[in-house]
Amino acid sequence: MDSPVLLIAAPYDEATVKAIQDGFSKQYGKELDFEVVEDNKIIGGFIAIIDGKVHDASFSSRLYEISRQLSE
Repeated sequence: MDSPVLLIAAPYDEATVKAIQDGFSKQYGKELDFEVVEDNKIIGGFIAIIDGKVHDASFSSRLYEISRQLSE
C-alpha cells in the first residue's frame, strides 16, 4: 500500500490536517498518516489519495460540478 497523500491549498494549519486525517482514519477503519503536499493549483479545500482512490474536496471541482449542472 502506498502512503496516502493529501494535496491541500495554502494556507493550512496542522489542526486542519489532523481533522482530515482523523475523518479518513475513521472512514477506513485504520490509522492513516498522510504525506502532505501544498498545491497552489487548488483554490481551496483538499484532494486526498488513499489506496489509489481519489477523494476530491477541492473548491475547483465543486465549481466545475456547479457549472456543469447549470449548463444542462
